Amino acid sequence: MQLVDATYYKNDFKGSCIPVSAFDYYYKKSISRLNYYTFNRLKDIDMSNYQFSNDIKNCICEISELLFKQGTLKDKVINNKIIQSEAVGKHSATYNTSGIDKEILSDEELEERCYEICKINLFHTHLLYRGI
Repeated sequence: MQLVDATYYKNDFKGSCIPVSAFDYYYKKSISRLNYYTFNRLKDIDMSNYQFSNDIKNCICEISELLFKQGTLKDKVINNKIIQSEAVGKHSATYNTSGIDKEILSDEELEERCYEICKINLFHTHLLYRGI
């Protein structure tokens, strides 16, 4: 069961950067992170009656946007490479990415940002609580 769809993303969350055709892909990536952070507690929740269901949905949308933006930046770096310098012997090239690469987060930074989003949106729900 999908907790958030592109309609919720566009109409309720008011998101605009993820194309409808790509939303399911980023939803799957974000829900797997959210399940990891919440120790799979989302599977036990009846979202139709859960008082924090909008907080969960907004968290999913926010993580999806972050993942989409990072993926888009990485694609720009890969596709728009401008050779700044090049050596021929044992080929070596340095690319000018016009500062875009400074906006790309490392894997650790991306993980930290995703977890921060979860903390901000879900800390009050007890879904992130490790105890019983």
